[in-house]
Amino acid sequence: YKKISDKEKLKQAQEDIHAIDNCDLFILVFNGVLGKGMMFELGYAYAKNKPIVIYDIKRNISEQSQFISIFKKNIITDENELKNYC
Repeated sequence: YKKISDKEKLKQAQEDIHAIDNCDLFILVFNGVLGKGMMFELGYAYAKNKPIVIYDIKRNISEQSQFISIFKKNIITDENELKNYC
């Protein structure tokens, strides 16, 4: 675990926001842990009206978050499905 300074956190957040602003499609790779950063990025992409796809690697989103369940039709669990979006 590496401690990150507030300055580094701010820089990373700004880079993430810039990337989302400039993307044509937002893909969230969900690995079983829904962190604050993921929730922010997902909400920000949603607020910016970006198309959203959630790739659920461990196939356990429904167990994790009611928040993500609003994107139910956008959740994929197969890598081949993900290739269709790229």
